[in-house]
Amino acid sequence: MDLNNLERVLVPIDFSELCFKAIHTALSIAPPERIHLLHVTPVASGLAWAAGLHGAADDRARVELVRIRLERELDGHKLEHAGMHVHVRVGTPSHEIVDFANSMSPNLTIVGSHGRSGAVERLLMGSVAYSIVRNTHSPVLVVR
Repeated sequence: MDLNNLERVLVPIDFSELCFKAIHTALSIAPPERIHLLHVTPVASGLAWAAGLHGAADDRARVELVRIRLERELDGHKLEHAGMHVHVRVGTPSHEIVDFANSMSPNLTIVGSHGRSGAVERLLMGSVAYSIVRNTHSPVLVVR
């Protein structure tokens, strides 16, 4: 793999500190216009929405909330993001990320070793990162 000729770099994001480290890594090897950020938000169940866990009643509104939050977080981390492609899907993170990666065929996927998980999972590679490494057809760089 030639790191000087990366056309498409995928960075799945979950708003954890490691995902911003992954974005920083992507920016060190590719210009922003070649970087694709992907966030997967879970399907809102009626109970979760009623409890205020997702912030919006429908998927379109939730996708827009994610885009707004992402821009604010990228600015807060002082990451140059003008030109980056932002994708938001609704579903199960491991399935949606693998599906997206296999359909877009990035030259490289950069993922944090674990996201917003508990202390036990932090000792090992997170289940989403593991699924990406095992099930995508392109090279994966895991950052920690």
